Amino acid sequence: MEDQGVWEVVEPEEGALTLSAADVTKATTKDKKVRAHLQQCLPDDLLMQVAKKKTGKDVWDSLKARFVGADRVKDARLQALKSKFDAIRMKDDESLDQIVGKLTAMPVKYNSLGGSLDDAALGKKLFHVVPDRYLNVVAGIEQFYDLKTLAFDEAVGHLKVFVERMRRGAGGMRSEGGQVLLT
Repeated sequence: MEDQGVWEVVEPEEGALTLSAADVTKATTKDKKVRAHLQQCLPDDLLMQVAKKKTGKDVWDSLKARFVGADRVKDARLQALKSKFDAIRMKDDESLDQIVGKLTAMPVKYNSLGGSLDDAALGKKLFHVVPDRYLNVVAGIEQFYDLKTLAFDEAVGHLKVFVERMRRGAGGMRSEGGQVLLT
C-alpha cells in the first residue's frame, strides 16, 4: 500500500489534522482503496469479521488486535518444540532410520515457527541419543571430525556404515534370531 501512496491512511503522520475540502476527498478515496486492498487479501472467515468496519484504519486496527498475540503463540510453540527436541531418546528396539526420521523432521518444524536448527545441533543430538552399542563409532567420529562443521547427513552415513558392517560381520556367526552359533 506504500507503493500506491495510501499507507498514510492506515498510519497517519503527525500534524496532518487540518484538511481542506480537496484533501478530504483525496483521503476518502485513499481510505476506500485501503479498505478494498485489505478486504481482497483476507480469507472469508476474517472478511466477515471486518466487513462492518467503516474505514481502512478500522479494518487494519481490527486485524492488528486479532494477530498481536500471534508472535507470543509462535514463541510458546517454539519453546515447546525445543523441549520435545531435548526429550527425544532412542529406544533399544528403535532403528537408526526411525530416530533419524524424528530428528530430520525437527528443522522443518523449527523453520515454520521462525526458529532454526542447524546440522551441528542435529549431529550432536544424534550422537547423544544413540545406544551404547554405537559408542565406538561415535567416539571415532568425535575424535576425527569437527562436529561444528560435520553435516548431519554425513554423520548419519557414518553410523549407517557402522550398522551395515556390524550386520555383515556378525551375519556368519549369528542365527536369524540373533543367537551366537558356535562350532
